[in-house]
Amino acid sequence: MRYPDFLRHIVNSKLAEYSHSKGIAGIIDEVRKMIAKAEEKYNFSSFGGNPENLAKYLKSNDFKLVISLFKSVNKLDVLEEILIETKKSYAELPSVVKAIDEVLPNLNSEEKPELPENIAEALRKEFPRAKIELKDEKILLKIDNIDLEIEIHGSNYTASGTAKLKYSAKTLDEILDYIKNIVSTIGASGASSIESSSVL
Repeated sequence: MRYPDFLRHIVNSKLAEYSHSKGIAGIIDEVRKMIAKAEEKYNFSSFGGNPENLAKYLKSNDFKLVISLFKSVNKLDVLEEILIETKKSYAELPSVVKAIDEVLPNLNSEEKPELPENIAEALRKEFPRAKIELKDEKILLKIDNIDLEIEIHGSNYTASGTAKLKYSAKTLDEILDYIKNIVSTIGASGASSIESSSVL
């Protein structure tokens, strides 16, 4: 084994160093699980894998999830130490060094929220039949009997609106089943309410 193993020798050692830190203690297990899963996917282990594949992982969306996890407990400095240690240990692998050099400067950068115009354009592509308007920092979408209002709060978005439904049924059981399906669908999607009208 020419290079220290990223997970076992570098990540685990650094996490153990900070295991008594309040923020880090709460994410240690999750970080290990995420990186262990990535190790299988990208095969960058020093034990029978190819350490050069670590470059692909560091530039992937999978690693962005690790960054988010450290960011959530305000401990990006620990992740920075992990990357600096990795850069020293993998100095003979230019692709890994380059990947770390690309990742490090962006660790503390804030994600820029999407512009309302970009969101509206994405909605137009997704729903060609919809009528879409921009109003202040809101996007109004109308399609069939659905009216939605999408609000932008920095990097977060809120969608609220109404759906007017009409359904004819011959029996009470049939209409009850229809309503149950609507309620269960909304509950599964995380929506808080819906306005509907059904006709017996």
